[in-house]
Order: sequence, then C-alpha cells, then structure tokens
Amino acid sequence: MKNQKDFKLIELRIEEIFKSASLESYKSVETINYYKEYLMKNIRYPCEVTGIEDFDWEEFYLLGPGDEYEYEKLKKFNPSSPINLS
Repeated sequence: MKNQKDFKLIELRIEEIFKSASLESYKSVETINYYKEYLMKNIRYPCEVTGIEDFDWEEFYLLGPGDEYEYEKLKKFNPSSPINLS
C-alpha cells in the first residue's frame, strides 16, 4: 500500500502540471479539462495506468472473505489497484 510519502510525491507531480495555469488545483470543470488536455498531449502509448485506492468491487476480496484466485481472474478484466495479496 502507498504511504503518506508516496501520496505527497503524487500530489507534488500533479501540482507541477498546474504551475503554469491560472487554475486552482481543486475539482472544477476547468481544472479537470486542463488536466485532461495535459494528459492527452503527454501520455505516450502504450502506458500502464495504476490507481492509488481500491475500487469498490475489490473490497470483497481485499477486506472481506473473497477468494484470492477469483480476485486474480477478475483483475484481468476489471480495473484494479496493483496490490499483492500474498
């Protein structure tokens, strides 16, 4: 799992993108559109996209009684966070 230091580094990377913009880095339509445009111009394919939080469907497997084998199968076709259960 990510620790506070990891989250701070992620936050700093995102803030760096907005330095040249006159936007506040909170969730407004303008900010989201600005970030989308930045990503569209700067992402090089193929790329790997990861998340920093579990998806709702994963909680049954990560926090509950869900089967590890079934979870591994479902991750291949559903969005998931990169967490190793072992």
